[in-house]
Amino acid sequence: MNLGYSIYRVKVMMSAIVIISFLQGCANGTGGYLSAEESQESMMSAAFDAEEEMAMDHVDDAGERTNEPQTEEGIQAVPARWAANTRIVDMPVLDFADDERLVMHAYFGLFIYNLSTGEIEDSLDLQTLGEYDDSACEISVSQNADTIWIRTEASGSLYEYDRQEKKLAVIEDLTDKILFNSFVPTNNISQEELTVKPYYCSERSVLFTDGSYGTLTVGNGKITDISYISGDMEWILFGGESSEMPELVRQDDYFYTQFAEKGAKSAGDMFETCCMMINLGEYAGLCELSGNEEYLEEIQKEWQVLELAASGKEVEKTEDRGCYIIYINASDTSSGSGLQKGENEKYIYLKRDRDGWYLDGLLHDALPPEDWWK
Repeated sequence: MNLGYSIYRVKVMMSAIVIISFLQGCANGTGGYLSAEESQESMMSAAFDAEEEMAMDHVDDAGERTNEPQTEEGIQAVPARWAANTRIVDMPVLDFADDERLVMHAYFGLFIYNLSTGEIEDSLDLQTLGEYDDSACEISVSQNADTIWIRTEASGSLYEYDRQEKKLAVIEDLTDKILFNSFVPTNNISQEELTVKPYYCSERSVLFTDGSYGTLTVGNGKITDISYISGDMEWILFGGESSEMPELVRQDDYFYTQFAEKGAKSAGDMFETCCMMINLGEYAGLCELSGNEEYLEEIQKEWQVLELAASGKEVEKTEDRGCYIIYINASDTSSGSGLQKGENEKYIYLKRDRDGWYLDGLLHDALPPEDWWK
């Protein structure tokens, strides 16, 4: 296979895998298992009717979504927007690859990457189609990648994207469409043929006619460490200089809600999720876990420049209450959140309601009073 422009760099780090495996219940579907304990760092429904004119989200220059109408020529295709510090939630999905380009998607968009030029040549914002959960979004690609079909679980609609015309249209089904399907499960590839462990890779890989494989890999948990590897060649897909947005202070809501849903399953899961948010410097994540704590951007900015490491243990737990002691080592002071440089001893209070476990307040300086347990 002639792969042209390339960068050879096999670099794998653990934090992205902690996030991915943690959210997938410790099994990522690629044959690898990783629990939080095994690592130190563990919408709108756009129901478009083909005969009706509907509104759809559009991201303006300020990063805000506004309504963009459907035109007579079709539905407007909105390019994806991402920042150099956009975090990965789930393992990105490889949808197509050949000698010239690849197609992949994640919650932050669908991307067509040109292997010859080393650039993203096209993209789609899937959230404008009402789809936030990339794992619930089914992507099919034509044999030459000129046409892409997107079926969203949120609306149940099937969209056809013509890459040449850059137009979206709603169609009925994929009857008579010839789809690219040269995939194999990554965990079926022998270790000798993979340059990285399968749990660092996309669930499926592309098998080429010469017997070689192409697969996606992840690095440190940010979008800039997503790579495509084939043989001994590697392409870094999202260079920081090509980002569409300035660095984020706060991640997309989808990032936080996925962790909140995982933590809601048990008191232990919620405690581990709290530790992970602290380790990532995500004050906004703690606010999301509490559900009712006011988010303060100045504290988020403080946490982003700190190195934080959290660990702890259960103090007491009942059927619907829990208290954990948590030790947070901070590289510097965060006056807004009451953290001092060095080790901080704090307490986390947890409660459970019909939706599951959640954080009661943020970081406390003492054990809860007796009446809190009632």
